[in-house]
Amino acid sequence: MSWDSIESSRLRASVVGEWEPVLIGPTLRHLQRPHRAARARLILRDDGTADDGVPVHPSAPFPRTWQLSDGWVLTIATPVPPMPEYDQPDWVRDTEDFRVLEASGDTLAWTRGDLFTVFRRVRDEEYERWWAAGAGTGTEASESAPDPRRRGTRRK
Repeated sequence: MSWDSIESSRLRASVVGEWEPVLIGPTLRHLQRPHRAARARLILRDDGTADDGVPVHPSAPFPRTWQLSDGWVLTIATPVPPMPEYDQPDWVRDTEDFRVLEASGDTLAWTRGDLFTVFRRVRDEEYERWWAAGAGTGTEASESAPDPRRRGTRRK
């Protein structure tokens, strides 16, 4: 097994989980908190399926899926129903590619064109308390994000 394939396996394992966007912007220097209503969770499952809060058509013959290339490109494929009026008689997959910049225990960052997004791993109640306390605003609360390794503790 090559070093690249070992690293790819580690990266793939680190992106699996439930994520919520905490910062979005056109450049890394201009990231801002998204509006709460626009914060759809991203779920990347170990079996290769994905969910982003947008329902897939119930009669879709395949689920929304994801894959990660050795070049750190995350591709999410969404089923699109037939549209005979556009010469598309069968179901197809609409793919979106995202360049992964970081994937760690509690952070996933990617870019797509001129949009950067930073996600935090969802920790449900603990995460919601952190968000409500002012996460991402430069306040002291944003410095004490939940530690992904120890439930119920905060970083110092």
